[in-house]
Formats: sequence, structure tokens, C-alpha cells
Amino acid sequence: MSVVRESTSKNSLVAKSGNQAEDILCRSTNILKRLGVYFNKKIVKCEKVPKRKKSDIVFTFEDGTMTYAQLKNGNGGGRGWSFDRRSVENLPTSDSLKQLLKIVCLKSSGERSTVINDRELITRLLTGDDDSTKPDHFIHTTTKDGVIQSLSVCTASVFIDHLLKNAFDNCVAKRTCVHLTPRIYLQRKGGGKADHSPDDIQAKLSSIPDCMIPLSLCETTISQQEQIQ
Repeated sequence: MSVVRESTSKNSLVAKSGNQAEDILCRSTNILKRLGVYFNKKIVKCEKVPKRKKSDIVFTFEDGTMTYAQLKNGNGGGRGWSFDRRSVENLPTSDSLKQLLKIVCLKSSGERSTVINDRELITRLLTGDDDSTKPDHFIHTTTKDGVIQSLSVCTASVFIDHLLKNAFDNCVAKRTCVHLTPRIYLQRKGGGKADHSPDDIQAKLSSIPDCMIPLSLCETTISQQEQIQ
């Protein structure tokens, strides 16, 4: 099996795992009760947000207000979670960083120059430009056999601030990736002929920052029997 196919398979598994976690969370009365305590509001509805938005789920509270969240499940398959994908030219960043990405990630000819890190880019790629569906919170879950084993949550502002406080002063160009922080890097999407735009640049989060607040699930995990039918 080629490296490209192996990587693509891992990416697909991570995405599938995340989708399953979203489904489980939206159906689980116990999970929603735990989150309601965190938000200090009763959750009356939990729905998945349409694809290609920066939030994955939206909670509706008893008072009619809503909050959006981006969800990450598991350990990211070892290489992390992809949270943005677009062509180099469509990245909202400087020409110098775009050129560096072409040289490092897309193997274009040229010299790897020193490029000042774009901290604003990190925020924009994580939250997007659509104010109506920007994540207000980040949620991390782990699952096993269709059951949520652990749950943690953090406000988007704290999550992003935690990532930015360790951002590099200059972009760190490695063999095929450009690193913006110890946890965030940019790379070529890949995927070969099976992918419609393999030269897109994807942003990846390699690990979950330690600012997440763990929510107790009591002594037992959330079973499928406790989920809303």
C-alpha cells in the first residue's frame, strides 16, 4: 500500500470517527445533561451543522438561545485532525507565506525564505469567516464501540488563545509541512487521482491543547441505551 493511500485511509477514518461521535452526542440525554450543567442552561435540542461549516454541532437552550461547537474525537489518527482545506491562492495570508507553501508543500522551485508567522491566519482557519456558524466552543470526545468514554469542553476564545501563546515567531518549514505552532501545521492534501484537488493545502491540529475542561460522566459511561431514540 502506498504512503498516499495509507494517509488517505487514516484521514477518512478520523473523519468517520468524528461523524459518529457527533451522532452519538446529539442522541445522548446523559451527555446533553452534562453539557447543560457546564453551560448553566438546559439543552432542549442538539443538531449537526451542515458540512463545510466550521462548527459541527449546534445546541439550542430552553431560553431559545443557541451556541455552536466544533467537535474533535479520538487522537486524530496519530497525525491530527484536519480543520481547513483550500487552494494556496485562497488562503487569507501574505504572498510570502503562500510562496513558502508552494515551495515546501507543493515542491515548487525556489528558496525557503524566512517568513513571519501569520497568527491571524490560525484564528481564521479555525473559526472561518461565517459569523453565523463560527464555533463558540470546542469539544473533545473519545469513543469506543459506539459509546462516549470521555468528554471535555472549552470556549473558542480560550482554545485559540492557548494555541496562539505558543505560536512560532517565524513559520517553521520542515520536509513537506509548514508549522505555525507546535500543534498546528499546513501540508498538501494529497490523495492522488481519487482526490479532486490534491494540491489543496490543509490545516491540521496535531493534538488537543491542555486547556480543555473535563466533564465527569460519573462512574459509568454513556451507553447506547441512555441515548434518545
